[in-house]
Amino acid sequence: MLPIGLFAKEIELRPMINEIHLQYPCIDSRRIRTELVKKGHNVNRKRIVRIMRDMVIGAICPNPKTKQANKARKVYPYLLRDIEVTYPNQA
Repeated sequence: MLPIGLFAKEIELRPMINEIHLQYPCIDSRRIRTELVKKGHNVNRKRIVRIMRDMVIGAICPNPKTKQANKARKVYPYLLRDIEVTYPNQA
C-alpha cells in the first residue's frame, strides 16, 4: 500500500500527465517526464510509465514502414525458374 504522501502526489500528477498527453499525443514517457521536470516536479520515469499504463494512454506514433518495396529499385528476373538442377555446379 502506498503511503499517504505518495498517493496524493500521484493524484496530483495524473491530470498533468493527461494534459501533456492531450497537448502532445506523440510524446512518450521520457518526454512527459521532461515536461514535468520543467514544471518543477521531480518524478521518476517508471512512475510516469505506471501512471500512463493505469490511465491506458500511450504515445501515438507511426509504425515503421520496413515492408514497403523501393519503387526505384530494379527487379531482376529469376533465370533458374524453369531449369532443373541435377548435379553440382550446373547453375
